[in-house]
Amino acid sequence: AMSYLARDPLADLLTRYARAWAETPAALRLRARAVERQIARAAPATRRDLAAATQAVRTNLLASFDAQYPGFGGEPRFFHAQHLQQHLAAWRNTGSAEDLRRFLLPLRELVQSATHDAVSGGFFRYSVHRNWNRPHFEKQLIDQALLLPLLAEAWSISGEALYREAALGIMHLVRERWTLAGGLLAAGQEASQGRDEGAYYLFSGDDQTALASLPEASREALAWYPIGANGALPALRAGAAEPTPARHILAQRRARKTAPALDHKALTGWNAAFYAAAAEAAPLLGQAEWIAWAAQGLRRLLVQNRAGGQFARYSLNQQPRASAAIEDHAYLLLALARLHQADGAPAWIEEAEAWARLWKKPGALLTALRATALDRGAPSAAAVWVAAAGQLAADPRALQMQGLLRTLRPELEALAVAAPERHASLVASLARLARPTPERFAYLAEGHIEALLRPQSAPGSRELELQLRIAPGWHLNSARPYQKYLRPTRLSLRQGSEARLDMHYPEGEDQRLGDDTLSLYSGTVTLRGVLHAAPGTHLPLELHAQACNDQVCLAPEVVVLHP
Repeated sequence: AMSYLARDPLADLLTRYARAWAETPAALRLRARAVERQIARAAPATRRDLAAATQAVRTNLLASFDAQYPGFGGEPRFFHAQHLQQHLAAWRNTGSAEDLRRFLLPLRELVQSATHDAVSGGFFRYSVHRNWNRPHFEKQLIDQALLLPLLAEAWSISGEALYREAALGIMHLVRERWTLAGGLLAAGQEASQGRDEGAYYLFSGDDQTALASLPEASREALAWYPIGANGALPALRAGAAEPTPARHILAQRRARKTAPALDHKALTGWNAAFYAAAAEAAPLLGQAEWIAWAAQGLRRLLVQNRAGGQFARYSLNQQPRASAAIEDHAYLLLALARLHQADGAPAWIEEAEAWARLWKKPGALLTALRATALDRGAPSAAAVWVAAAGQLAADPRALQMQGLLRTLRPELEALAVAAPERHASLVASLARLARPTPERFAYLAEGHIEALLRPQSAPGSRELELQLRIAPGWHLNSARPYQKYLRPTRLSLRQGSEARLDMHYPEGEDQRLGDDTLSLYSGTVTLRGVLHAAPGTHLPLELHAQACNDQVCLAPEVVVLHP
């Protein structure tokens, strides 16, 4: 093995290998396998295990936090979705107040900054200064996709309206302004129309004067950030009144200008990422119709951006172009996983299985994932693939996905733990496979029962729905079984919680089994309750259930969910 060769020796080596491949390919394969075995034998001596790698990632994450201007890293300042995701997951696992603070503070700073377009909606790509108030005015679809569910989570946890406003603004921008002919979504919007970057977005003193007719509370809902000598940008002010009237006037004045051009490419991965984000954020924001919209968009994407059974990198004028990158494949799988969680349609699992069958040689997929495992400004494609594949493979129907994940997981883990500082998001995804973070979705009964927790409102007295999707031939005992020896289906707070949960359970269906009449749940069943808790309270819930079919009863299970 070698790390560097000059040009001429490299050319000579490649020529000799090309000749050997043409004359004796079998011998070359044997030699490659021998090298692979040598590497495998040597690896354990230097490889750190996943737990140690996770701790190393955690140490780097804590060190990267900027306490002065809440965020991560230096300049230019990106929002680093993977860091926010890691803090959110840590809070869900442990209830750490510090992790919750480091999740909410950067988002609050971002939403209240000039990097957030509080008038048209959405977020600019990054800020030149780490205080978030010198934006580069380009907008990209992938950034909106990564931020949308994080903002929905922040609203769900804290109840602060500015997070909800920002999330709704993203959706308005993408659906109303970035939807292309044919229904897919533009890749983004340029920074300028002409030479003056940001001129479309900036407002003058005259624009601010135009707000004078509004009530003071509406005017004070916006803070103003000067951008050089060219104008200023408004941003949401925390705790202020509803800014809609002021935004409406500013939007009218902005509409007099020529908007920067859209990037009309419908990128496969970025469209899929946004549909996944919409499906995830919808129940948290009380926007159930987003799920149907995302499902329709994903179905359209699967047709328009595919030719001859192969996915394209993008479509332009509704025509597929170029071959899909591994990023596109990863986000496609994530969208399939999120839509299946949201609506339970078997078609999403079937589509994932069809995708898995495309990879007849897993080695090609492994090579592509290895090449995209490094972290940059967003979660790596390899990390996204592991997260999506893990969610899909938990379904008992996803046999192809299970096989792929079983084959590739050890190889990806070896890559990640060898250099965790370079593969932080991949380490995090692999760690969640080993120790799942409490989420709103979980499988029971070896995948034959799906549980989906849907918060219906902001913190305080929060209404909850728990939907149980029970496969044909299976059932659960109801919440009030007739026989005392049977385990009832119950949702409860973990012992020691200061919150209160008031549940309403539906009546079971009477079924005759042998000599007994049983009270059972089958099909799709919805449990409802009200959770009384202060904003920011760590609220792991325990679902107690025992699943049976006509032949066997499984052991009682306790699944942890988190609203």
